[in-house]
Amino acid sequence: MARVLTHGIWPERFRRNYGLLAPLTQIRLLELPIFVAGCGGLGGEMAAKLVRLGAGRLRLCDQDRFEESNLNRQRFCVEAALGQEKALVTASALKAMASWGDYEPRVIRLDPENIDGLIADCEIVIDCLDSVEGKKMLEQAAVRVGKVFLHGAVLHEECLAFLSQPADGALSRMYARESRACGAGSVLGHVVSGAAALMCALFVNWLSGRAASSRLLHCDFSAPGLALYELP
Repeated sequence: MARVLTHGIWPERFRRNYGLLAPLTQIRLLELPIFVAGCGGLGGEMAAKLVRLGAGRLRLCDQDRFEESNLNRQRFCVEAALGQEKALVTASALKAMASWGDYEPRVIRLDPENIDGLIADCEIVIDCLDSVEGKKMLEQAAVRVGKVFLHGAVLHEECLAFLSQPADGALSRMYARESRACGAGSVLGHVVSGAAALMCALFVNWLSGRAASSRLLHCDFSAPGLALYELP
């Protein structure tokens, strides 16, 4: 696909990307190594959107298994998958969506000892974790290794997203004393999908070279509206 794109020939599966992504951008996406932290609600939605867009290399990291309470919002949670590891189910589902891709599942808990090595060969780190402490740990690793950091968070009927190139510790400044979980409480499926859509838009802007970093996007779906804030 990359070879034909260099000659201006678009594979049929990406025909609707034509005119919105440049051929070189589509080629880069096919080859871009992406780290996705979390394969539940937000992570599953992001992985699906990225692969449909044309992402060909994803490392998918999650230690958990699907459970019944995930059915209301998590992209790859179906009744037949209950009790199975989220990373493995997600990788298999992505393979069914785009068999040519390389989707590497890691059923592992992220911690300060392993995180740097897991993200070292990826170009962008996508934060779809639940806990604020986990998100801050992931961002700090991205700062150390010099990676692009894409953050997303959902809680109840609200979501947040921003992209920083490279990671600069914005989460540690935003949540200096906060330790509450983001995605572990009550949350509706359309809020998760909305957060993933915002994150995917930031990703496309970065990939296309239109914006190196972004402001903080906040959407409240209880009274639908989008607000932009400067990062601390």
